[in-house]
Amino acid sequence: MVSVPSLGTRVVAVGMARAPGVANAWTARRFRHSQNRHHSLDRLDRVAVVLQRQKKLQTPAQRVADLTFSSRHINLLLDRHRRLREWYWHPTCKGLIAMDVTQFNVNELFQKSIVWDAHCGMDPQVPIDVNSLERIRKAGFTFVSTNVGYDVLPWHDTFPVIAGYRKFLSQNTDKYILVSSVADVLAAKREGKLAVSMDIEGVSALDGKIELVETYHRLGVRQISFVYNKDNAGGSGCHGSDTGITQFGREVVREMNRVGMLVDGTHCSPKMSIDMAETSSKPIVISHSNSRVLHDHPRNIWNEQAIACAHTGGVIGVTGIRLFLAKPGDATSNLDLLVRNIDHYCELVGPQHVGIGTDFAEITNALATRFENATDYWPFEHYQGAASLEFVDIEVFPQLTAALSAKGYSNMDISGILGGNFMRVAAANWE
Repeated sequence: MVSVPSLGTRVVAVGMARAPGVANAWTARRFRHSQNRHHSLDRLDRVAVVLQRQKKLQTPAQRVADLTFSSRHINLLLDRHRRLREWYWHPTCKGLIAMDVTQFNVNELFQKSIVWDAHCGMDPQVPIDVNSLERIRKAGFTFVSTNVGYDVLPWHDTFPVIAGYRKFLSQNTDKYILVSSVADVLAAKREGKLAVSMDIEGVSALDGKIELVETYHRLGVRQISFVYNKDNAGGSGCHGSDTGITQFGREVVREMNRVGMLVDGTHCSPKMSIDMAETSSKPIVISHSNSRVLHDHPRNIWNEQAIACAHTGGVIGVTGIRLFLAKPGDATSNLDLLVRNIDHYCELVGPQHVGIGTDFAEITNALATRFENATDYWPFEHYQGAASLEFVDIEVFPQLTAALSAKGYSNMDISGILGGNFMRVAAANWE
């Protein structure tokens, strides 16, 4: 296994001509994309990738391991990018993705785009956190996936939370739509409502029973992340052993592919998320994880993990917990830190593989107490107790549109990052 922290990896498109007067290849790519909004699609069938080491490996064994990693993933990348064209033009998404967003100004773009929160971190308890849900709706989001269970709580507690959401959503159809397909998301956009889906963090919610994958799907769960920080029956977590995926984990991936669920590599160890990407026959997501290259926190991900996700045609969601954005005392604004992570991922894997997973929640007493006590899931040396829980306000995210535009991103890129990219991957999995 590659010693991931010893690597700094970046993806470079070979043979890309520079636009006149443009300073670097990434700016050139943005320039060309703004001239032809289908440029990135046209490039997929002839893309070539090189992995450039930014740090020297220390031993011959590491060099051999790294060579194996590189060649294997170059081949995977080329294969998956050929398939990405098909996912881009999935019948359900084709009309929206082909929409000419170049006609909109910066102030209109957030309102006109599908805005997709791949995961919010509301406490999975009954009664449900209605206040956070309403703030997400009022902030202008089209879709949110909300947590209904995670490994920290007993697996059977998930069912009352699902029941609570289903009841609330059925009683408030003037504001919300329970999602079963991408068509529901498009309907929510047309009707000015918030489309709500459910996700689970950790396969402990399956209690070792593969049959529960389909049961959860029937109840409205459309996304499962396999571990929650520490190892479980599915594989290794970001605070665990890095042994990778288990046989049970592989079976869960295949069953999720079959029933139509998003496979989520958040909270996973480096080897685990790469194993998940290699196992899945459909695009995966890493719904809410920032770059560990920018901020070395174990909950963030290395470049290799982001690349493996993008190889599948998937998307990485930048997240809004301050602890995962910067060290304590850093005076950089939340908005600038979010843009910094988006920039990093766009340069690494391309803007079609980047999105938003806010992890937003209002902190409840129950959540704060659990955070203090469950130190096996939140080790104190990395989380410093409940005092470290600071969420970027959901109202900050609409400001991303102007911030990204000011940095030279095209309307097509921004609209994809806001939600079009995650919707593309959802269509490839759910339909």
